[in-house]
Amino acid sequence: MANLDQQLHHLQQNSVRTGDSEPFVSDLLATFMREQPFYGHLLVQLPRRYESTASTLFALGWQGPQLGLLINDRCWSTVVNVDEIQAMLIHLSLHLLWEHPLRYAFEADVATVAIATDVAVNQMMNHPLPQTWTLAALNQQLGRHLPANADSQLYLKALRESSSQSADPDSSADAKQAKFNDSLSRQPTAVSQRRNGRHRLDQIKSITSQLVDDPSTWQTLSHHNNQQANEQIYCLLRQALAQTTSVQRGRLPSTVTAQISRLRHRWQNQPWQAWLARLTGSMPLGQQTSYARFNRRQPYRMELPGQLQRRVAELVIAVDESASIDLDTLTTFLTTVQAIMRATPASITVLFFDADVQRSVTLAAGQIKLPTDFFRRQVGGGTRFQAIFDYLASQVKWEQPPIVLVLTDGQGESVITAEGFTRVLWLVTAGHELSVQSPPGWVFPLTRDGGEIK
Repeated sequence: MANLDQQLHHLQQNSVRTGDSEPFVSDLLATFMREQPFYGHLLVQLPRRYESTASTLFALGWQGPQLGLLINDRCWSTVVNVDEIQAMLIHLSLHLLWEHPLRYAFEADVATVAIATDVAVNQMMNHPLPQTWTLAALNQQLGRHLPANADSQLYLKALRESSSQSADPDSSADAKQAKFNDSLSRQPTAVSQRRNGRHRLDQIKSITSQLVDDPSTWQTLSHHNNQQANEQIYCLLRQALAQTTSVQRGRLPSTVTAQISRLRHRWQNQPWQAWLARLTGSMPLGQQTSYARFNRRQPYRMELPGQLQRRVAELVIAVDESASIDLDTLTTFLTTVQAIMRATPASITVLFFDADVQRSVTLAAGQIKLPTDFFRRQVGGGTRFQAIFDYLASQVKWEQPPIVLVLTDGQGESVITAEGFTRVLWLVTAGHELSVQSPPGWVFPLTRDGGEIK
């Protein structure tokens, strides 16, 4: 810790160019992971970007569908010591765990969202940072008694109700203010009620400039990246859970462990068919006519259909045909491929692999029957999942990483490098476990019938 204090002092006393603090930040996060393992493993996965777009030292911001940790090297003088920085990192981790950068990415009223989310987050911290909003401060400003440990949506609603009530002289909040003024001047008027309501709101807005992180950087997410952003947050959480022990997670506040359980329950209780349906709607694939949309050229002619963007992702299916795959299991794999063919309005690349990718077959869009070379099995030796990702990385045709389905009995190596392919569905035959530790994407059981895609 002493070394970190010295590095921080150096940054504060010298002119720092953008990116010069990377050695300090690396050491800081390494220490943070040791002292706060779950939060540390959550944040260390985020790509770091050194830029001055945020108005604070740290912020969470989107670059495409990728959430990153923004660091403004001009702001090191705003912190007192390393302990305060670690509290800021916990603060950011809780925003991430409650999905605030995703949930409020399209909210126009950034200042109000900042207050509501900080009030929710700071209740999970043992020692909230002095410059952030607390529930006591919000209750004092609004003259209300809002419940503790509520979702940020409740606090956001209370703030918006206060804003609407401040314009109404007969509202309950202004009536309380008028009663207070009456006790002082005995001359309450509608004008003074409005003035007091505006003064209260202006005071709240002026305090928002002291926020520790900058929620305006959440607004850089585009709508068409929303689904991939949701997947990334799930992967961040899953990796953080895989890297921490139950004892380490047991030291977290009960509200945090309850939120982790809610997220795991929400994501794990969806079948693989539902995940595939969501993922395959993330890429454009031409236009389709729809009477639910006005015709842009002649919007007053209701008999003319409009155009909707069709979306589908590029799909790769990797079929395990190693020696451990018996005929019944291979039949299950082929039945699954056929079900996916019927449900996907785009071409599919199918890879047959064992220790290496043995062959690649392309299924055309709209194709109904499997080609004959699907049934020409080449029985191999062991299974090596790394071969799939090495093969995909060697292909230069992908505009962006495709969705990958791996049909396997799960028996292979324990460590792989995903080569940047994160949207992976591992369909493992029922009764078997996937040998890969911390695999990219999601793991699902595959039943004998393969399962229909709806």
